[in-house]
Amino acid sequence: PCYVTGPGVHVALRQPRRCADADGVRGGAARPRPAVIATWVFLATADADPQWVAMTKRAVVSALSRTSLKPVCVFRGESGAPLAKWLEAHTVEVLYHDAPAWAGRVTAAVSTPAGRANVRFSPLYRSTAALGATFLRVDIPLLLDPTTHGEVVLYTDTDVAFLRDVRRADFGQ
Repeated sequence: PCYVTGPGVHVALRQPRRCADADGVRGGAARPRPAVIATWVFLATADADPQWVAMTKRAVVSALSRTSLKPVCVFRGESGAPLAKWLEAHTVEVLYHDAPAWAGRVTAAVSTPAGRANVRFSPLYRSTAALGATFLRVDIPLLLDPTTHGEVVLYTDTDVAFLRDVRRADFGQ
């Protein structure tokens, strides 16, 4: 996949799939992509501070009330966590992702002198959990099914408020 990014916005664009021709043979033209993006993906963790939880809830409510987006949360933590329960109660699809294959590498990187020195660039380097949660977005293409979620999804952090549907044209495409 390739990514279109902006401040706090990442749109994962999967490679176009070839459609079957009328006779069922693959190799036809790529399917047209819908003008409106259908799936919004964000990250959340069970151990998020109360301010981040409140911000996440506001983002979800704005998406549900002002758009046709289907919210999908990549969640680190137990399904019984209060935020996970709230998300599920508000029709958010929650993808529990506690053991990414690369998690050990993040732990190793943070424990090096260079990793500890990176705290001056980002407070995320103070905590392996915080840095690991940030990198959960790397696995979004592995976790989502394009037949269910669409070939194009919108990723944002949760410090957003949706005012209307998000269109591909909003990104110059």
